[in-house]
Amino acid sequence: METLPPLTPETLPPPPPEEGRKEEVPASAEDSAGRPFLAPAGSVPPPPLPPLPVSVPAVPEKPGGPIVPSGPEPELSAPPLSEEELKAARRASFGRTLRWLWVWWERQAKKLSDRAISAKDRKALDLVFLEILVPRDNEVKADAAEQIFAALAHLHRGGLLATQPNFSFEIIADHKHIHFVVAAPREFAALVEKQIHAAYPSAQVSEVPEYDIFQKEGYVSFAQLATTGPKYYSLKTYPDFGEVDPLNGITSALTKFAEGEAAVIQIAISPAGLDWQKQGQSLLARAKQLEKQPSEAGGKVVLSKEVEEGIARKVSKPGHYALVRIVTVAPSAPSSQMHLQNILASLQPLSSPHLASFKPKKVWSIKSFSVDFIYRHVPRFAHWTVLSSEELATLFHFPNKS
Repeated sequence: METLPPLTPETLPPPPPEEGRKEEVPASAEDSAGRPFLAPAGSVPPPPLPPLPVSVPAVPEKPGGPIVPSGPEPELSAPPLSEEELKAARRASFGRTLRWLWVWWERQAKKLSDRAISAKDRKALDLVFLEILVPRDNEVKADAAEQIFAALAHLHRGGLLATQPNFSFEIIADHKHIHFVVAAPREFAALVEKQIHAAYPSAQVSEVPEYDIFQKEGYVSFAQLATTGPKYYSLKTYPDFGEVDPLNGITSALTKFAEGEAAVIQIAISPAGLDWQKQGQSLLARAKQLEKQPSEAGGKVVLSKEVEEGIARKVSKPGHYALVRIVTVAPSAPSSQMHLQNILASLQPLSSPHLASFKPKKVWSIKSFSVDFIYRHVPRFAHWTVLSSEELATLFHFPNKS
């Protein structure tokens, strides 16, 4: 086999010159791949080298599918939306926003509810239950209990967002006994005990476990009471009954229980401050002004003498926001309902035809009622009723020998 000598610029034959044309060879040139080389003077550059192959990675579209070279995707231009389509898109976006807000609100409401329940839990766990026993032959009258409620009213904390302490005065009855129990926050338990001993020197006060009426098997009936009229309208109180003790009618309704039956009258209170008193005093001042200038009243009597006296007597006493809850348990639904009605009837003598009276308030949520009953809670924004220290002493005091 014949071996050819290597090609060099010196061994390459010069190309045949074209007729009528002279070609100049540059001192340097580049090949087609852009690689420079130097050519000696008077030499001819080598022919351009073929371009280097470029490998393009291929990505299969699907396993087993055709090979599609990867690279930038072509830009797609969407057709413009019509006016109706734009409106539909806006409505859909608004709907998504509303759904998001609703979900967010539900979560926030649950957090607030859990936080509120946790606060109630903390207060409930810190309650002390004091049972009070008094000798049967004591002669202490109902007005002695008034100083207990007056002292607790001074625990009111100022400020719109301030939380007030809650107390519960309870009359608990079963087929054997009637118990008088006070539930108080631990920080105020000593104060409550001191006030009880001051009003009833012969009283025996002892800490007892919480009484749970729901442990009894049977049917449960319940009611929640509020007063009619403005907060400064008064119920009948013990001075209106003379020598008759209004508590006798209540305890009589609690002595008719058979075995397996029970009831609780819970008077949950929270100091009310002075605003309700100022409202009543303002009304009385306006009434007196119109009495001096009857022409401004149009010849009408603004307040009767009985109403004026009732308001004046109530606003002269400290008061509490109050909720009266009654729960009865019996083996049968008719028996449970009967005991509830008997207790409600025993409270009717406290109604004043020209002022305030008790009326059942609708319970919208059984769960909320049960939670508030167990926790002895006075809802912060459910201040329907204010009871003065005199009204509370009429409802709750310890029996005497009469």
